[in-house]
Amino acid sequence: WLKQNGEAIYNTEPWDRAVGHSLEGDDIRFTRDGAELYATILGSPKAKTVTLEDVPSHPLLDVYLLGDSKPLQWKADGDNLKVTLPATLPGKYAYVIKLAHYMR
Repeated sequence: WLKQNGEAIYNTEPWDRAVGHSLEGDDIRFTRDGAELYATILGSPKAKTVTLEDVPSHPLLDVYLLGDSKPLQWKADGDNLKVTLPATLPGKYAYVIKLAHYMR
């Protein structure tokens, strides 16, 4: 798991808030490394989308799931960010959404 998702752990610090929840009911932990924001979903996601509360989108936002090189589809939902997960998730236990170039 750390080989796939370690960049969300090593050399990071808690974001403005370290603990959060998705609108779907997932437990989320936030870390950041410079302009990279990581949202770790603890356990299996409850739906095919994850809506990150109070994570507004930015024009140059790129969204990825660590362990999968393809960008994820996302859309702004007010001050929330709704991310569509791939049909098959890489790994197990917890999944990390990377918000690249996130400047908040």
